[in-house]
Formats: sequence, C-alpha cells, structure tokens
Amino acid sequence: MSQRSKLLPGELWNERLFDGVWERSPVNVSPVVEPATGAVLGKISIADPATVAESARAARIAQPAWYALSYDERAATMRKAAALGEQYFEEIVDWVVRESVSSQAKRLSRPV
Repeated sequence: MSQRSKLLPGELWNERLFDGVWERSPVNVSPVVEPATGAVLGKISIADPATVAESARAARIAQPAWYALSYDERAATMRKAAALGEQYFEEIVDWVVRESVSSQAKRLSRPV
C-alpha cells in the first residue's frame, strides 16, 4: 500500500506465513495485485499441504484449552477482536476495496 499500514505493516507479513508468529515462507509466494491499477500490494506466502496439515494439527491441540475457557474469557477475546476491527475499520475496508475492486460504498457501511 502507498500509505503505511497501522494494523499489519507490510514488513511484518509480506512473504510470510503466520503460525503463532510471522515466519518467512519456505515455499512459494504470490503477488497480491490491485486489479484496478495492476499495482503489487504485497506478496503472500502459499502454504503447501504439509504446512496446512501441521497448522490443522496445532489447532486441534490448542482447541481444548480454548474450550476450557469460561464464556466470559472467550467473549473477552472476541470483543477484543471486534474492537480491533472497529479501530482499524478504514484500513481494512481500503484493503478489501483495493484487493477485490470492491465497492467504495463499503466505507459507508461501518458497523454501529
């Protein structure tokens, strides 16, 4: 992006996979192209089948701990995620619009 990202700066995620931490991908990367301009917004890592299987295994191992949390603890996590979505709403919408040539009207559909 032309402006500096506040939620996920490019140097954090560009050409990386997230597996608890952002790591450089040992496999292929693919450009994210803005269809309207042809500009490359960044490059995403493409997980191979072994990486997907390992991620699914890690999620399966972590799930009982999530299940063991109380309703209030899980709700607090979801509320924090929602608050981040609201805080960075404009940036998220900008990415969606640029990646998908989506409607600028989404800027007007901010949750209440």
